[in-house]
Amino acid sequence: MSHSIAFLKFKKTIELEIRSFWHLLSALEISDREVIKYKSPLITGEPGNSGYPFKAISIAPRDYVKESKIIAGHVRENSLVNFITIFESYLFEIMERIIYLNPGSISDSEINLTAGDIVSSIRSSDPKKWISRKVADKYLRNKTHAEMIKKFDKISKLGISKSKEADIDEWGKWALVRNSVVHTARKVTMELSEKWPQKYPSAGDAFNLKNEDVSRVFSLAISIAQSIDSIAVRQIIKKSDALVFAREIYVHYGISGISDLRNIISGCGIRIKLTNEDLAKMLSRHKKGLDDDSLTLSSAEIKMIFPEELALRR
Repeated sequence: MSHSIAFLKFKKTIELEIRSFWHLLSALEISDREVIKYKSPLITGEPGNSGYPFKAISIAPRDYVKESKIIAGHVRENSLVNFITIFESYLFEIMERIIYLNPGSISDSEINLTAGDIVSSIRSSDPKKWISRKVADKYLRNKTHAEMIKKFDKISKLGISKSKEADIDEWGKWALVRNSVVHTARKVTMELSEKWPQKYPSAGDAFNLKNEDVSRVFSLAISIAQSIDSIAVRQIIKKSDALVFAREIYVHYGISGISDLRNIISGCGIRIKLTNEDLAKMLSRHKKGLDDDSLTLSSAEIKMIFPEELALRR
């Protein structure tokens, strides 16, 4: 299975988030085991604990351990919020990419543009990139995730809404949990209790998320994004992201060997067959300033997908 650049960024980001989640919970467990052994009346009384962050919570060891359960709950809630935000970022990026590569898909769409919008488009170095970003924003802003995915189905015939219906329905409920965490001080909203009474029957309750809930949200995000991505790559993106990624490897690391580029692309998860001619033509056009695709990757983005230490080994 091949992936888009948007998916590779999404996957790296969300995997780092879940590693951070487990790291923080592990750190809480380890600190509780140590703090409970403290002899001082306050945690700041122990050697090495006189500065920050300890003096910001200068409390008794027993109280510190007691608060850890509350902190763990907040970590779970924050991770859930981050997972869903990362997924939304992926939806925007892949929508923008689909429109950029297949602008005919929005030929029947009616989108209002202001005079300021038109001026901005004229100033843009790539009007096609500008319009794809503008349309993606119009399509996805203030929509539920189910509505966002239906937009994908409409403009690109992905068919995800039906094939992943149960997962998308559950995901929508977790998105309501995210909204409750963010907007109502970590309390169950009336809307959430009505949409998901089996799990959250009473508005105003605390969430009491479990580790299993966090793992479930992570798995759902990967599963739904992967389904969208596999069809988007097969039907629309095709070789485009592979060629962009090869060009960006050359730009950032100076690697221009055809076999090296092909191996790097495949090893990073973009398993689209590129010919020697494809890669040679791309490099030639780039050197002449005639790039066919305006998608670029920042230094941070390229290092996320293909770390610098791997490039230095070549």
